[in-house]
This record gives sequence, C-alpha cells and structure tokens, in this order.
Amino acid sequence: SHKLSNALNLEIKVADIFTYKSVQEIVEILIKTKDLDISLDNLYNRTYSSSASNPFYSSVSRQNDYIKMAIEDTKIPDLKKDISIGKNEDSPKIALLTGASGFLGIYILADLLQKVDQVYCLERCKDENEGIEKIKTQALKSGVNINLSQVNVISGDLSMPNLGISKNMRETLAKDVDTIVHCGAFVHHLHDYESMRAANVQSTLDLLELALEYKKKSFCFVSTVGVGSILADLDVTPEKIVDNLPLSNNGYVLSKWVGEKLVANFSEKYDIDAVIARPGNITGCSQSGFSNFEQNHFWLFNKGCLQLGFYPDIQRGVEMVPVDIVSQAVVALSLSPRKGLAVRNLCNPQNINFHEFFNHFNSFGFDISSLSPKEWQSHLKTITSENSLSQIKDFYTGDLSGKALGVEQSETINELQSLGVNLNIEYNSLISLYIRYLSEAEFLSNSSIYEGEAIACC
Repeated sequence: SHKLSNALNLEIKVADIFTYKSVQEIVEILIKTKDLDISLDNLYNRTYSSSASNPFYSSVSRQNDYIKMAIEDTKIPDLKKDISIGKNEDSPKIALLTGASGFLGIYILADLLQKVDQVYCLERCKDENEGIEKIKTQALKSGVNINLSQVNVISGDLSMPNLGISKNMRETLAKDVDTIVHCGAFVHHLHDYESMRAANVQSTLDLLELALEYKKKSFCFVSTVGVGSILADLDVTPEKIVDNLPLSNNGYVLSKWVGEKLVANFSEKYDIDAVIARPGNITGCSQSGFSNFEQNHFWLFNKGCLQLGFYPDIQRGVEMVPVDIVSQAVVALSLSPRKGLAVRNLCNPQNINFHEFFNHFNSFGFDISSLSPKEWQSHLKTITSENSLSQIKDFYTGDLSGKALGVEQSETINELQSLGVNLNIEYNSLISLYIRYLSEAEFLSNSSIYEGEAIACC
C-alpha cells in the first residue's frame, strides 16, 4: 500500500488491500479516482447522484452486506435431532481440541492433558505425523510439556466442509468425545467477514452439530471480549448473550459474535451445556515471558511507539492476562459441570494507564514520553516501513479520545475462584519479565531504538 500510495499520489490503507478482491478491482478503482484529490476513506462516504456513478458502489454495498450476512448466519438449522439423547454425567475423559498448535492452544492442550485421559487435536496437516511435529515444535517454543501418548492428531481443516474430515472419523469422534474445546480460528483484523466465514463460523456450526451426535457433549467456545465493542448501545460487555446487533464489520470480531450466537442458540434449542470464554489481551507466559510477539498487535504497537519515541496520551488503559493463566481458566471452565450456557469474560480486573506502563520501559533504559493524541498522530504519518506501527497504523488514524468499554466479571471471578484460577495478575513484575524476554529475543532494543534523530529529539 505504501508503494502504491507514493506511485499514484493516493492515500491507500493496508485495509484497502484486503477490502478489494483482486488486483484488477483495485486498479479499476484507482483509474476512476486518480484525478480526485481525496483519500479512499473520503470516497467511501462521498455522495453520488446515483449508485451506478459511484466507483465504490460494489465494495460499499459488499461491506454493508457483511453485517446482514452475519446476522443471517446466527440462525441455526432445524437438525431434527433427537435431543433426548443422553449427556455424559461423569467428568469428561476424552476431549476434542481445535487450534492446539496455536499460541493459546498449546497451553490449553498441556492443561487438558493434566485433566483428561485423551485429547483429539484437529490440525491442518497432510497426515498425523506432520500434525504431531507441529504440536511438538510449538510445545518446544512455548516451553510446555506434552505427553504425546495421550494425543491423537486428526488431519482436518476448519475452513473445509465437515471440518475436512472423513465420515468414519466423524463417527469415531461422535462416539469417543465427551467435551469439545473450540479454540482454533482464522485470526486477522483486516480481512472481511466473508473471507473468515468458513473457518470461523461454519466450523463452529459443524462442531456444534458434532456435539449432538451419538451423545451430547459439553462445548467451550473461545471467543474474544472484543465482541462487546462492536455491538450497539452497550456501556459494558455483559456476562451474557444480548440481542444488541453489531455496528462494525471487523471481520474477525464479527465472526466471533456469530459463533457466540450459534453456541447460545444451540444450547437453548438442543440442551447443550456450554461456556463461551472471552479472553481480553492475551500476553506472554507468566513464568517465561514467551509470547507470539511477531504477529501480536499489542506488542507491535508498543515496539512502534518505542521506535517513535512517543506514545499517545489517551484514556484507554492497558489490560493483560498471561497466556498460561488464560489457558488455566479456559480448561477449568470447559471441564466444570454446568447446566445450560455460561458466558465468562477472561480479562484482568485491573488496568494500568499508559504512563505507568511505558514508565517501566524507561526504567530499563528506553527513552519514551507522551504526546497528545493529535501530536502523536502527526508523528505517525512520518514513519517508514521499518517502524512496527506501519503494519497497524490504520487502526490509529481516527479519534483516540474514547474510553474502553467496561467489562462485567462478577460471575466469572466467582466461578474461577471456586476452580482455583485468579485473573488478577500483578503488573509490575509481569511487565519487567516481558521487557527482559523481548529484549533477549531481540524484538526490543534500547540501543538502536529510534528511526532518526529528528523524530527522537522532537
């Protein structure tokens, strides 16, 4: 997008690259807008005399239709299942886990193996051996111990019909599995809802149908606390499923909202015991600091601010829960007996402000200070591709003055306390651990931190 912007003297955001479906479509739009002295964002909202004369009409209508599409996708099919089939009243002994080789998933797998006899792992791989190697590699990176004798890897694909598995394998899972933990997802905050629909929505529907076959299985859906932020007329993210409709077409969060509604509707109609687990900001392991910093929005933002020498003075606080603590919470909730549906918001009940957070970096020899949001945004416009913010800067071009949505957690905290899990993690030692880990991993450096003297000394 940076090269296109320079070559054509147009403001093209990274998100625009994901909005349009082909290079041809982008070129056609650029040809129609080349002589217009306005950005693509302004064109989205420009009023034309007729829809046919609007060069963005097809894309605008497509974007608007994503929310309608998502709402339609929350309707569950009439499966004509015998809902009188029995539930397993004993503690689950065999689990099905998706996303086991992911950042959170590997910790969930390790914790599950401490509680159940066997875990089936649905992995995108050509065969079982490749899947085992993926899990072994991620376990080694994460520093967790996996007893592979308790693991059965299934070659599948969440984006494929019927999870990409055979009829025989589905029958085996239907008979063997007592509980399903659906952690796998296509995670990307620039792709649209339609491109995430198969992997994140259809897979959830397929797994919910599996939960009704042969015997009823308990179900855990790993969502995100961000679901509340896209819904209309909410002041707080509640511990329940609400009727409020989405206003945002963020593809990933919208797909998680649909997933939540499907779980809730299946639970009500087919009497499935289920829990929706909504993590907030999942950060590095509380013991080692290990994290997925290369692809993590939170750490890309922090590194970019350090490179810039400034952070925005905004009201939003910093919230963090280490990945191993999130995993403990998810597994405890998954295996805890319940009747019907529960929604649990897995955030740290405590936040710290930006000043406190970045002062920790200064104590480690970094040099960073605050600027007003508008001043910070003016510096943001000057960064090159060398700055980590260049990958995510489109998220910070608008109004930064708003407060984060509040989060209800009373029921979550009460249940987790009874299960021996505490989300209230003290930040001082945690941040110090993360800075040391990220510095040793050479993700952060306080010796060559700035892009240039002009920016660093402003």
